[in-house]
Amino acid sequence: MGYLCKIDPDFKAGDVMMDINVAAAAPGTKATVTTDHTALNIRKDPCTVQSIIGKAARGSTVTLISKTNEQWYLVKTAKDEVGYAYAKYLTRQ
Repeated sequence: MGYLCKIDPDFKAGDVMMDINVAAAAPGTKATVTTDHTALNIRKDPCTVQSIIGKAARGSTVTLISKTNEQWYLVKTAKDEVGYAYAKYLTRQ
């Protein structure tokens, strides 16, 4: 994707890199936004330094497209915005 959010200090030049989609939820599964007080940022890529391309209101429902890793889901909002949301603030229905 052309960016790194975290650099692995143990990475060696000969290490194998794999891009694995760990989809835990079937595409189309719904989830509720469970932030404490604010809307959930929807980001361009799965990293907090990436630009915010939309927001999902607390208590609203989003559609899970895929689970990118343990921290991020690719989601679609009610406004048809597609981007990445932090998994900690999503509860599957």
